[in-house]
Amino acid sequence: MLRFLLLVAIGASVCRGRTASFSGLYGGTGGDEFSQTNFEIVGPITAMKIWTGILTLHGIQVRYGNAWSSVNGAAWGTLVQMDLEPGESVVQVQGSYSYWVVTSLTFTTSLGRTFLFGNQSGGTFLALPPAPGSVLRAVSGRAGSYLYAIGFHWGAPPAKGAPCSA
Repeated sequence: MLRFLLLVAIGASVCRGRTASFSGLYGGTGGDEFSQTNFEIVGPITAMKIWTGILTLHGIQVRYGNAWSSVNGAAWGTLVQMDLEPGESVVQVQGSYSYWVVTSLTFTTSLGRTFLFGNQSGGTFLALPPAPGSVLRAVSGRAGSYLYAIGFHWGAPPAKGAPCSA
């Protein structure tokens, strides 16, 4: 069943007085919940590693500033890395999923670059920030042997040269 974009205000202001929001979860119900929102205060998203298989995404790891999160899901299959330029942010995410697992993710950046992970199959989604100027700040979802579901936390970019503070 195709899920629609769901935006839920989560109340806490993360940077420069703007309210953060969440879109997702896209995918299935397997695995264990994870959240990387605690990394938001370290800095902006600067890179991602995603492990892919023929039909599924296995795991994700995100670099916030200079600090890598733990791997959520499994670190097996083909590793693909996306590195962002200084000041570049993710402004849109498209993806696909079967009834139980995420099959593809395509990240579009503020510089117009796109990064595709996996192979599109199943239902699709489009996740956008709720307000102009908002960017991807963190990811959360469900993972185990695969990346079962993923959601996106949007908010204001950190001030240049400084991480966000809670």
